[in-house]
Amino acid sequence: FAWKRMASLAVWDEVYAPIVGWRAAARRHVRALVAALHAPPTTLCHLDLHLDNVFFGSQYPGGVAFIDFANMALAPPMRDVAFFLGINLDVPVRRALDADLVRVYHDALLAGGVRDYPFERCWRDYRLQLWYVLFVHVLCAVVTPGFAKQKRTRTGIYAPDERLTKADRTAAATFAAVNRRLVGALVDHRCDELLAQVADEASDGCCGCA
Repeated sequence: FAWKRMASLAVWDEVYAPIVGWRAAARRHVRALVAALHAPPTTLCHLDLHLDNVFFGSQYPGGVAFIDFANMALAPPMRDVAFFLGINLDVPVRRALDADLVRVYHDALLAGGVRDYPFERCWRDYRLQLWYVLFVHVLCAVVTPGFAKQKRTRTGIYAPDERLTKADRTAAATFAAVNRRLVGALVDHRCDELLAQVADEASDGCCGCA
């Protein structure tokens, strides 16, 4: 079902137009992509790090606290990083900071005793997990039949301006921001080219860990 939703993204929201053309390659290389997305190492991940689930303040140890652990599971560590940076930071901010932030994250891994996980692999995994954010957290959550019906019937977030509720306005603004940020990250990090590399490595029997 994700492939059909990806095909409809250009109609759903023009902001997705730059990546709709990636659908054919993603479908053709789905096995290699899924294997790469779930490759070890793994750690305990939150898996829903949008800003509504993140509290900032000096009263929290380390200055931040997370809530809503309904999706928590063992997963590649850069999945949470890609989710947080890919949908929460406006495009210019993420462009300026994500390389430094991933470097800080990697330094913390090393300080915590993680070995055999070079920065180059960490950076690649960050880029790769943006595909996961697209498929699972956008195609399966945001672009849903319920919202498609709202658009078709001009209700909910697609209602005429005079009929929009406060909740509708908030939801519409949130989805618009998430869409714009994620597409910007996918394009900036050339995730279509990364998919081609993953497919080549799979066909060569390479794990792509280097």
